[in-house]
Amino acid sequence: MVRLPSPGTTCLYEGPSVERVREHLDTAIGPAATQRYYPVAEAHAMGLPTR
Repeated sequence: MVRLPSPGTTCLYEGPSVERVREHLDTAIGPAATQRYYPVAEAHAMGLPTR
């Protein structure tokens, strides 16, 4: 069983590009959720995990 986030939840994914993340999630999740994709400017972001 795959457990999806609750409605209204925001998930942050890291990948080599927005397009690669989109391809993966659209294949894995399909129409089960609404996805919005945009790059995050790491230099200006707060709360991102450190590497």
